Amino acid sequence: SLTIPWDKELVGMYIDSGHQYELTKKELTRWVPHVKKDGIIILDDYLDDRVDVKKAVDEYMEENQDKVKVVENQFMGFVMVKL
Repeated sequence: SLTIPWDKELVGMYIDSGHQYELTKKELTRWVPHVKKDGIIILDDYLDDRVDVKKAVDEYMEENQDKVKVVENQFMGFVMVKL
């Protein structure tokens, strides 16, 4: 959720977003900063052409190259690690 107060560090997270570009981008911006260094972030439906997850993730990765890197990108999932 985008509105739940959160102040704890996460070891990893799985995002199965609302699949719209704006919502996925907001979820990444909201939650990735809470993931600890070397923590894993997994996104569902990355390669599904029916949704806009890929566009949001690709843009987020471009804007945050110094904070996250791609670990895996196949099937329907996308995995990144926080630097």
